[in-house]
Amino acid sequence: MKTFGNLLLAAVLYLRTTIGYELLGLLLGIDQTTVKRVVKRVTPLRQDRFIPVTALTTRQKRTHSLDELLKDYPELTDAIFDGTALPIQRPKRRQKYAYSGKKKRHTKKSTVAADKRTHLFVGVSPPRKGRIHDKKQLEQTGWNRILPSSVRRWGDLGFVGMEGDAWRLPHKKPKGRKLSQRKTRANLTHARERIVVEHGIRTIKVFRRVGESVKVKSDAVLYTLLSASANLANFKVLVRQGIG
Repeated sequence: MKTFGNLLLAAVLYLRTTIGYELLGLLLGIDQTTVKRVVKRVTPLRQDRFIPVTALTTRQKRTHSLDELLKDYPELTDAIFDGTALPIQRPKRRQKYAYSGKKKRHTKKSTVAADKRTHLFVGVSPPRKGRIHDKKQLEQTGWNRILPSSVRRWGDLGFVGMEGDAWRLPHKKPKGRKLSQRKTRANLTHARERIVVEHGIRTIKVFRRVGESVKVKSDAVLYTLLSASANLANFKVLVRQGIG
């Protein structure tokens, strides 16, 4: 258990499954206290190793050798945004703020940004209580303000009303009327363009620690797990593209 590879394996197994520290310790042949310590130390190392340097990246200097994989990353031209709900157990206090009417359950929500061309995640926002609207959460990240005006933004109807001319949003159906055929076709084309982020979110949620009912109480810890899952999803994309 002393090699970094074994430590990393323990952290990935923790993310990929929902089993507790005790059972994970039995599988790895170590005690649960050691597993907890390893996960706590290693998981944060996976937070930003495979997130490309863009205007959404707060940490500009990278020190890990694996980051050399991304040294030639091109400038971001199209960013796709989407909000994703993370189911949680019913909280004991202030339940209505965590209740998502769309999902009909208690959730926490995070906004993710993906590069339309490479399919890599370029941003993951800290989780908020599930009642928050997609537009409001994105505004609180400041990403829309930080991104250069040349970067096109793609989103769904949850981002209607965002400031700027760079947004590409679907047409909203008028109340009591149907969309014209032209607008319907435009919406279908738009959906095909932004499906990248939908598939990408699925690659994050295969890590069951954040994809199934989240038992982590701390938002800071959940953010670490979510960021690590997004970066492992990026690593998978990079490997499929023949990098590394």
